[in-house]
Amino acid sequence: MADNLVAQKSAPWSADFMKDPIQDHLLKLIDSKKSRSVKRGEAPGRPQKVVSIFDALKKSLQEEERKQR
Repeated sequence: MADNLVAQKSAPWSADFMKDPIQDHLLKLIDSKKSRSVKRGEAPGRPQKVVSIFDALKKSLQEEERKQR
């Protein structure tokens, strides 16, 4: 009886049994982020002007001193 039940419920194995929609979604998300990111060895474009906070503060204080005189 048990053998008969197992035979009725058995089916050939298929890779479709192992589909994981969450993993598929994550792989698509990772691929989309890879295509948007800067690849190694490539320059990310023109660098922005770097401002030294210390120099900016020093200049601001000097301007304030000039205004007070």
